Amino acid sequence: MGKIYAFLLGVAAGFGLYHLAGSYHVLRTDSGLHVAAKTSLTLHDTYVDIRGYGPSDWADHPEVAAAVFKSGDEELKKAAVFEAVDQILPDAAAD
Repeated sequence: MGKIYAFLLGVAAGFGLYHLAGSYHVLRTDSGLHVAAKTSLTLHDTYVDIRGYGPSDWADHPEVAAAVFKSGDEELKKAAVFEAVDQILPDAAAD
């Protein structure tokens, strides 16, 4: 009976981790790690390094962009916008 309980505990833990990974984006920015809820349950883009993301990167990852702007994290929103603008206008930051 002990093996069955261990198996069922493993199945429950695996399902919990799958659901957690499918529900949130972990985003790496210059200011650290941020968590944003995904708009749909998927394992795609679970961890995303958005440092240096430009407009074309955001266009390639619309789910991440939607999650960032639906999140209540103002620091994350600012980091996302500033990094994209910095790629468009790299000389503006030097002034």
